[in-house]
Amino acid sequence: MRVTLAVMLSLAVVSVVPARAEMLTRPGVAVDLADPVLAAAGDASRLDYFGAVQERIQQAAGRRGWLSGDRQGGVVYVSFVLTASGGISRPAVVRERSTASLELQELAVRIIKAAAPFPPFPPSIEVSRKVMFVPLEFMVDGNTGVL
Repeated sequence: MRVTLAVMLSLAVVSVVPARAEMLTRPGVAVDLADPVLAAAGDASRLDYFGAVQERIQQAAGRRGWLSGDRQGGVVYVSFVLTASGGISRPAVVRERSTASLELQELAVRIIKAAAPFPPFPPSIEVSRKVMFVPLEFMVDGNTGVL
């Protein structure tokens, strides 16, 4: 089983939860790592930072075999609060946009926890915390259950 950051449309574009879409489209409130370029809003240091967060998560996902055996693949969106110091709190699955597999949902949260702590915010991020949304794709033999 391979786990990667999924390349998908932003939750702001495809959200089935209007309140979440509104939060993602307001500047400074949340970051959807499905589209870090959009989230960076033209700021190179933010784009570099969001890329570093993605890389940390990808490294954690690839560090070990999270699952073994033949299993169903799928995509799990995880949200978490990222603090200016790089700490995280409240990792949770965005159930409306995730595979129904509870096992994959639990693994996705564990991967985010394993990736922490993250680097501190660059000076261009002038808030004390941001809500992050990350799509993780679990693939078995090249097959996935993309929503």
